[in-house]
Amino acid sequence: MNKLYKIILIIIMVSFPKFLLSADMVGYLMDQAEQEYNEKNYSKAYTALQNIAPTGHPKAIYLLGNMYLEGLGVDKNYEAAHEMILFASQNLYKNDKIMASEAQNKLSEMYEKGMGTIKNNIEAYKWLYIANNTSTTSNANSLNALNSLKSLISDKEEALAIKEAKLFIFNTSNKEDN
Repeated sequence: MNKLYKIILIIIMVSFPKFLLSADMVGYLMDQAEQEYNEKNYSKAYTALQNIAPTGHPKAIYLLGNMYLEGLGVDKNYEAAHEMILFASQNLYKNDKIMASEAQNKLSEMYEKGMGTIKNNIEAYKWLYIANNTSTTSNANSLNALNSLKSLISDKEEALAIKEAKLFIFNTSNKEDN
């Protein structure tokens, strides 16, 4: 029994630091990738972000999506950008509220212009509404854009967009509390 206990203890001691190391490694790699991105070293940032993105890290996925959207070190790919920025818009709030708002604003613009997705003013309004109502700061440009989008949809469509936005905000807030 004592020998079994020692074996289990050794396995735990060997395995647990690997989990901690992998979490720390992703954080370290993300810091490096973000630094390369901010310094406009897009080829290095792209390589690092490509390695981090499969872990589901929303910040890495957002930065990759933005690279595809803007053609930063890669060919523009609006479809890939849309998928990545949508994922980030849905998942980034817990990690980085400012970047989440930025992603949601970009996603709104993509829906409004039909970039990488079918043009959809209701979705554009919904995501801009979310960005405006979850942002830590309010800005006049964003409110003007929301009013501009409002003029493109009916009252019924606006009510639907707001309902979906409020549900998203509620669900996001509940996830954050858990």
